[in-house]
This record gives sequence, C-alpha cells and structure tokens, in this order.
Amino acid sequence: MKNPIARIALAILLLGTLGCSGCRSVPPMPGATQVAAWQKAYRALKCWNPRGLYDMPSTEPLLFAMTRICLKVPGPQDPEKGYQTLVAIDAARNEVRAVRMKSVYSGGVHYTGSGDIIWYSSGNTGEAALTQRYVEAFTLRKAENQEVSLGRIELPFVAGPGVWSLRGEDCNLLSVSNYLKDNHTPRLSEHFLVSDSAPFTGARRVEQRIRPLFWNPAGRYFVVQREAAVQDGTAAPRARADRFALDCGGREVPIEAPLKARLSQVQDPGARFLLSSRGDLLVTAERSEMSWQILVFRGEAVDVIPAREIYGDCHELPCEPFELPLDAVAWSKSGEHFMVDTSFNEVRVYRTSDLKIVANWKMKDWGDFPAHGFLSDRAAFELSKHSRMTFYEW
Repeated sequence: MKNPIARIALAILLLGTLGCSGCRSVPPMPGATQVAAWQKAYRALKCWNPRGLYDMPSTEPLLFAMTRICLKVPGPQDPEKGYQTLVAIDAARNEVRAVRMKSVYSGGVHYTGSGDIIWYSSGNTGEAALTQRYVEAFTLRKAENQEVSLGRIELPFVAGPGVWSLRGEDCNLLSVSNYLKDNHTPRLSEHFLVSDSAPFTGARRVEQRIRPLFWNPAGRYFVVQREAAVQDGTAAPRARADRFALDCGGREVPIEAPLKARLSQVQDPGARFLLSSRGDLLVTAERSEMSWQILVFRGEAVDVIPAREIYGDCHELPCEPFELPLDAVAWSKSGEHFMVDTSFNEVRVYRTSDLKIVANWKMKDWGDFPAHGFLSDRAAFELSKHSRMTFYEW
C-alpha cells in the first residue's frame, strides 16, 4: 500500500485491537457522563465547526473561548446558514456567552490577563469574498455581549483565510499570509508584534521572513526561524534551520548558550517546539519522510521518544514496519507532566522526571479533533465539538 494517507487510516483501524505496552489506560472519571447546565446551553446554540479555534488559559481550568458557526444565537434567525459566533464558556460557573462575530476568517483567539477575549480577522462579513487587504483586531470585554473593533493594519496583499498568533507574556507574534488563487501565486506573509492593551496602535512589523517557534519567558523573547523567500506557489526547499530571537521591540537579541545548544541539535526545519514553565523543551521532529520522534530536553540531557511501529498494511513477507505519527501537544502548568498525541486518536501522559507513561486513553469523537489538555498534574479534560466533556484522572 503506497498511499501514506491510506496506510495511516488502516493503521488507526488496526490500533483498535492493539494494546499499549507499559501504558496505564485510564477510564473517564466517575460522574463524567453527567450533562452539566453549560453543556445543555451550548448544545442549544446548535454550533458546529471541525477543528475550530479554541483557547483555554492554563491559569483558569474549564474556561474556554472558541469560534463556531451557530444556528441559534440571539437576534434574527437564519436557520439555513448560521452565524459566525464567538462562544465563551465558564464551565466552573455554568455560564455560556454566544456573540455574533463580524469576522469570517479569524484566528489567535485568546483570553487577556483581565479576562477579556481578543481575536484577529483576515476576512469580515460585508467584504467581497477574499478581497480584504487588512487584518483587524476585535475584543469581547468581560461580562459584555457585543464585540468591539480594536483597529486594523493595512496589508500589501489580499489576506488569505485565517490568522495565526503565537502567545507571549509581554506581546503576541501575529502572522497573516496572502490568498493563494492558484499554484503559481507567490507565497507572501506579514508578521507583527502586538500587545493586548493596544493591539494595533503600537504594532511593530517584522521585516524578515520568519517562522515563529515559541516564546521563551526566561529571556523575554520569541525564538523564530529565518525562512527562504519563495517566488511562486511551490514549497521552499528544506535547508538547515537558521534560528534566532526577537524581543517585543522587534530587536534581534542573543539566545542563551544552553538553549542555543539545544536548538543546534534539532536539524528538522519543520520541527515544532513546546517549552515548559521550568525550562524543559519538547520537540516534535521528522527523522525522515513519514518518520517522527519527540526529543525531550531536560537540563543537559536529551532523550528520544520514538514513534510506534506497526506492520498493519503488510500482506506478505518481507515487510517494512509503518510508523504512527506522534505530536507533543501540552505541558502541565508545573512542568511535571506532558501530553502526547499518537496515531490521531490516542493520548498519552508522560511524567517528566523519568519519562514513564502514567496514563493513556482513546479519544472520544476523535474525528472531531477534540480539544484536550491538563486540568492539573493528576487530571485532564477532553472537549468535542458536540460539547461532550470527558475528564480523566490518574
């Protein structure tokens, strides 16, 4: 079977009959099947959106913000198409707010330190489809039910659908790309350093072509990667990664020697990084095509979590094993545990000190790409687009 997508699909089906050696499979917490008042209120909105944008601040467990298309929101009804809606859920207080959005293509939704919600738009209602040449910021103030524009930044190109933002403690790194009308359209992008207090008033444009990687709180800067210019719609050839740091003033600053040494060991230019609250680093990287691994940097040590091998698509010998994809997705707030997705439908929790798997479970409604993360070092949540909330503890 040469089609890699087909191989992955078959492998997922076969995993239903396979166990995880050394894993502790944890069932949902007692009472997790009960439907809370906020879930009933959310379901009544009749929202949908596959893999929609969502934010859960780590300082406030069970507080969510997400963009959805909803049929039943306050105001005149249009049951056929629905409305772009920002949904804010405080599960601890059983509160749900649903507010119609001007934005059609949005990204970077997040809570601020004061409890407001901010997001960015590269396409608004009322604009001709895919003609917008600016990005706009919006906010929903705490305890209010109407969005407010925070201003816009003009772009030198027609914005493509969606905006992406990397969160920092002092500022955010906002990225927006152009609309690709065909395979020959040049790939363009703009990056801005923006604050939550005045998102676009004091925005600083990043002049270099970059790929944002992660925020380093110890140094108060973003680690980014220099990208080669691309003249047409084809992907840039992969080369050795050139990484450096930018502070919130847009200045290039030095990376501390220990972190620089870690980065030098990661050759994959497409690697994804997660830094813990105590400075440990997870890196999801490709070893070769269709072959993944996670590098775990703790102090001066580096360990490797390899992908699982499966012989599921082998019908005759000799047979080559197939590696299931894996991805590091979250640290606990303390940094004592981290979470890994594997094979698209399984979650594992590792203890940082010895890399032991302390819990694992199969996602419910995994085809919905459910949001999931830590509630503490002993519990996790999983939220599907149908408002199914499942809790796990170990």
